[in-house]
Amino acid sequence: MLLEWVQLRPDQVHIPSSWTKVARRFHQGNATLLILGGPDAGKTTLARYLIGELAPAGPVAFLDGDMGQSTLGPPATLGLAFVPSQRSLPNFLNPALYFIGATSPMGHFLPTVVGHRKLLDAARAAGARTVVIDTTGLVAGGAARELKQRKIELLRPDALLCLQRAGELEHILRPYRAAGHPQVVELPVSRSARPKSPDQRREHRERKFRDYFRKSKEHHLSTQTRALWNFPFFAGRSLLPSRRNSLASGLHTSLLHAEVVEGHANAVAAADVPFPVRVALARQMGLESLSVYAAADFQNRLLGLEDSRGEILALALLQKIDFQRQVLKIVAPLANMGDVHGVRMGDLRVDRAGKQLSLSRKG
Repeated sequence: MLLEWVQLRPDQVHIPSSWTKVARRFHQGNATLLILGGPDAGKTTLARYLIGELAPAGPVAFLDGDMGQSTLGPPATLGLAFVPSQRSLPNFLNPALYFIGATSPMGHFLPTVVGHRKLLDAARAAGARTVVIDTTGLVAGGAARELKQRKIELLRPDALLCLQRAGELEHILRPYRAAGHPQVVELPVSRSARPKSPDQRREHRERKFRDYFRKSKEHHLSTQTRALWNFPFFAGRSLLPSRRNSLASGLHTSLLHAEVVEGHANAVAAADVPFPVRVALARQMGLESLSVYAAADFQNRLLGLEDSRGEILALALLQKIDFQRQVLKIVAPLANMGDVHGVRMGDLRVDRAGKQLSLSRKG
């Protein structure tokens, strides 16, 4: 139960005294608290502690920003849940989700920061006095610095709660120390923090996906009247039969679908096609570019199903595509498709047992 999740006991986990002081400092609410730390630094444990301590003073929102080791929703999503001041906790088990479609922010910086901003706005609009934001453990290197600093710029937190062992966050924190805002609050890592192996992290993701899709049903979803996002097809006009035949002949494989958008062709083929072959054929056919996707890469592709406001209703797994009728065969934990107005395609393939499958490549 969530009540047990947020109410940490001293006999369960070591709570440093400085954590208690931070909770007292922000007890009056009206603060956005962003937690930073490397892998296995205890970021989620700190979030749990703060939520349990701050909720009595007013509604607290928990923004789960770790799409790889998610707490609230399935992996590949960001999540938002509310803890009312009376601790009745009615909607923690049905969090609002933002679909990233991947289990790492690498290569997905823009949706990551946009998702954080949208969920923070939703938390404030719903009346949350305090928002506690958990983040991924990606802190090493220039890309991590860029992501964290852009996220801070967009979210404008009141304080950065920093769990670090040996100065690993300093390259991120230096400008905020100089500017004086947001507050940089250094906190020790709890003695209870334990490292998780890559296998443990993978097993966590598999378990979360497996539990999520356990009660899924099969549906047929027409795409002709629905918004499609991040789809490499159903955006242009079909190639003329003669051009399609030339393309198939040059690729030496059968085509399931081929279309063109402003001189850029996208095709779905029965087999993967080497890059040099695609480049040479694009020149030969007078195309600006040619992307060819292996049909197998869409089997069990992770999808996000959206309502009329663009909010995630559920995740789904793509099973089959009827290109002629523009219909998707999917499995999803929804009773029907009546409220589905949009579909987002992710970059993961996952089977119903939760196992992540490989992609040949992206185009």
